[in-house]
Amino acid sequence: MVGQNAILHHYLATLVIRYLFSIFIGSPMPVPATYAWATDPKRLGFCHR
Repeated sequence: MVGQNAILHHYLATLVIRYLFSIFIGSPMPVPATYAWATDPKRLGFCHR
């Protein structure tokens, strides 16, 4: 159950990050590209732009 909760939390956090990121940019990126960006472990560690 802990694993499922962690996955669900990560999914919800990803949605929030995607939503805020699209607002920050001002023009929403294509969903597949944004989803791949938000779920890419390498980029999650290097969010500092």
